[in-house]
Amino acid sequence: MEELTDRDDEREALDRLVTAVRGGQSRALVVRGDPGVGKTALLDYLADRASGCQVARASGVQSEMELAFAGLHQLCAPMLSRAERARRELIATGGTVRKPSVETSVQLTAQETLIARLAGDGHSNAEIATQLFLSARTVEWHLRKVFTKLGISSRLKLREALSGVPDGTGT
Repeated sequence: MEELTDRDDEREALDRLVTAVRGGQSRALVVRGDPGVGKTALLDYLADRASGCQVARASGVQSEMELAFAGLHQLCAPMLSRAERARRELIATGGTVRKPSVETSVQLTAQETLIARLAGDGHSNAEIATQLFLSARTVEWHLRKVFTKLGISSRLKLREALSGVPDGTGT
């Protein structure tokens, strides 16, 4: 875990949040800020302190922030199979839930398509991140989603798998 120096106020706030949760209260946390200010380190600190608690974590990227409820959907989607509660909560906020199908499971977002094409052309995660003003970690996250959606496990198969995908528009 990355060392958090000069972050006493933030660590104390996170410690209070964990104390409240352990006391039976429910809490949600949104961490916002410019790239490189240590948001991930703070979330790692929180996850480390929250052992024994149920933690659901999602991260968004700037290019997706304009999509309504994108972060909420990312957070709730993995839990949709539990006792329909997450689905009802998502719908109550105005979001929609689509049941996964073969057709929707292979749809790539424009961002995923662009990243996949660059990776298929031989660019490293760091090179892609620099070109798209993202972190290498965000590029890695998108590529994991792409590999899952396309049913592949290697960059070598990206070009072939993307042969039927229009440039930048998804399918």
